[in-house]
Amino acid sequence: MSKKIHSIRKSQLIFNSGPGAIVDLSDFSGIVTGLECWDLDKVERMERRTRRGFTYLFKPPTIRSGYGGIPNYPHGVVPIKRFPTWVQCSNPECNIFGQFWHVKSQRNEFKCQRCDNKLVPARLIRICKHGHISDFPWHQFYHDGGDICSFVEPKYRLVVSEQQSGSLNDLRLFCECNRHPEGKNLVEVYSFPAGKVCGRRNQPWIDDGDGPCTVPAIVVLRGASNVYFPMVLSELTIPSSESKYDKFFAQEFSREIHTLRGLTNLKIRHEVIHDLLKPEIVTQFGIEKEQLVLKIEEYLNDDSGSSIFKDEESIRREEFDVLSNPTIVTEDIVPKLFSANVVEVDSILQRAGIDKIVAISRLQEIRVLRGFLRADPKDGKMVDIGESVGGRYPAVEVNGEGLFISFNESQLNKWEKKTECHREM
Repeated sequence: MSKKIHSIRKSQLIFNSGPGAIVDLSDFSGIVTGLECWDLDKVERMERRTRRGFTYLFKPPTIRSGYGGIPNYPHGVVPIKRFPTWVQCSNPECNIFGQFWHVKSQRNEFKCQRCDNKLVPARLIRICKHGHISDFPWHQFYHDGGDICSFVEPKYRLVVSEQQSGSLNDLRLFCECNRHPEGKNLVEVYSFPAGKVCGRRNQPWIDDGDGPCTVPAIVVLRGASNVYFPMVLSELTIPSSESKYDKFFAQEFSREIHTLRGLTNLKIRHEVIHDLLKPEIVTQFGIEKEQLVLKIEEYLNDDSGSSIFKDEESIRREEFDVLSNPTIVTEDIVPKLFSANVVEVDSILQRAGIDKIVAISRLQEIRVLRGFLRADPKDGKMVDIGESVGGRYPAVEVNGEGLFISFNESQLNKWEKKTECHREM
């Protein structure tokens, strides 16, 4: 089996290339496997307490992918499995179409067995709002609902008409059994009954397909926007939400804490902490060294994460309070995470409804990939990617700057009560 390494930015793994997402690499299309298939022993834990109560966040690794036949996963930290499994030869004189293990060359699995040209993924797949995804049932489609073919292994060709407008109406599927001498027009896939039934829990990103699914399926293009909706939860690292000790542990002491968690001998761990705490660090907190050691041990023993679980409204309200009035942040908070100053608002902006402007020179946001949806972002069922791996989720820290602008609430209330929209000159 040949192996290659591809690189995808860590932020992409959080937004559009997380577990269950289809990614296009240089020579094949694949689906990013679930966290169950990742080598989580090699990921870097993010020592972070969030107000949402996540107990274990880790920094996503760079994708490393090899390729191989089903059912074996490629080797690597983040393996990618080929999907869809149906491919077509890129040579218009060949047009071979089938599942890749039937049509690939023995010498190079990315090439056609007939003409040695590149294989490209099928355009169409099926998805449902419960998060399932599968190949389109091409065998049944060509044979009008059944799998009956005079060949033990059906031999298909996908031919483009002379018009070549790029639409499905220009594509016709042929089989050597010649059930449809003029070919089956691909525009019929949207009305094909078997294409509208999910049938089973197709989850190729974790090789789990057991159990029925009665939710209707829809046929979509492989690159359609409704194939993958990442559920990303974000929150700002607001100083008032964490003690100065938590911030120190998360920012300045993260690597050491990861090492200390692995020390089971409490006496040795106590001595190591003593050695790690330099005088300038202890001075920063204004307490005795032994007290700080005890706080660190308390933090290490509490592996449940934050004891504060807040809803979305509470989180946003807390962020608003600090951003609109950064002076409430006390001096004893460890720096590097938040720095902001109120900017004077002139009379012109005040008349325009702007109440306050805050210049933020330093701000950090935590973004966590909780799961994903398919087909319908409003009515779909979220696939929780961390549920089966002990509540572990990939996350990134985004550092930046910007402006916070708040509007005059009384003027906003007046605007909301207007029954007609008009331009004020």
